[in-house]
Amino acid sequence: TLLQEQNLALRQQEEALQALNATLAQQVAERTALLELLQAITAAANEATSLEAVLQLALDQICAYTGWPVGHVYLAASDGSGLWMSSPIWHLDTPARFAAFQQATQALHMPMVENDIIGHVITSGQPEWHDDATTDPAFRRSASAKESGLHSVFACPILVSREVVGVMEFYAPKMQQPHAMLLDFGVQIGIQLGRVVERQYAAAQYQLQQEALYQSE
Repeated sequence: TLLQEQNLALRQQEEALQALNATLAQQVAERTALLELLQAITAAANEATSLEAVLQLALDQICAYTGWPVGHVYLAASDGSGLWMSSPIWHLDTPARFAAFQQATQALHMPMVENDIIGHVITSGQPEWHDDATTDPAFRRSASAKESGLHSVFACPILVSREVVGVMEFYAPKMQQPHAMLLDFGVQIGIQLGRVVERQYAAAQYQLQQEALYQSE
């Protein structure tokens, strides 16, 4: 009857509205959690006396937010060679489980290669997301990632102005769809961490100037 059809249409509208409200509530919760993450990293960056300590905190905080078990930092070689070195800064939920992947990563000293996800981040200055790194022919560590049960990868730059001075990479044990808000916040996190690098560079430059002045005197 017409009344039954109207009631059915009304129920469908109510269900659609409830689903929309649930989606909006989830988005608000995710954005709030990301803002808290950014605030924590910003506060640590402003107070940091050690680059390594604040990078470790950032890895730990982002892994806690995503629930992903592996985080790592690449840094540009200090000798100006153009190589990107695997740093000793890691977040590993279960070190023994990811030992093969960590070993393969530590052995990889690579130039700025555009086809690799790290190279993409270095050249673009933007975060990157791969649903499944184990099937990417350009990803040099695909075999060790597969052995360790790692699939999706999210990487974001550490920025000083527009220059990429480091890259943080994170790995998930399952294939994950790109997280748009996390990609957006990745840029802001990279800018905050870059300020610590910039201060460290400035302190090192000042030290060199003081030593040169001392030598000249």
